[in-house]
Amino acid sequence: MFWQFGTSYLCAHFPAHIGPLLSPKPLPLAFRGRMLTKAMMAHRVSVTDLYGALRTRGVWHLCEVELVVIEPNGMFSVYLRREYPRDYVSVVALR
Repeated sequence: MFWQFGTSYLCAHFPAHIGPLLSPKPLPLAFRGRMLTKAMMAHRVSVTDLYGALRTRGVWHLCEVELVVIEPNGMFSVYLRREYPRDYVSVVALR
């Protein structure tokens, strides 16, 4: 409990210095219609969770997706092929 209080206190009072160290980065889970299974297994995201996030966005097949990212807060960001910015591909670092 002390650890949680301490990290919360540090993040609240020193967000520019401590925040990037303690908050995780967004993680790509699917890219250009293919699941990144190693990343999904490493972060305990099931195929059912991924397809559930796609259905809430109105996507019925993975081939319609350019990128699926799990955000640090646990929400899924889904970018479809038709709305994905083309200049962003060079910035994405896949693990």
